[in-house]
Amino acid sequence: MAIKQASTANGYSDSDIVREMEGVMGMRDIIAHHYFDIDAVIVFDVMKNNLPAIKMTIDKMLFDI
Repeated sequence: MAIKQASTANGYSDSDIVREMEGVMGMRDIIAHHYFDIDAVIVFDVMKNNLPAIKMTIDKMLFDI
């Protein structure tokens, strides 16, 4: 919830940033609440393939502060 509030409070309406943060929040919810059902290979693959894009989004948000 904090990411949603921070994105709105800081005026991030950029659809790419919002989409990235929704994905991050969704992954966090799965890991936090469905940890017996997660597949470590899938989590690793998602992070390996998406981490650079997520890092760019976070860097953009930090730059805008």
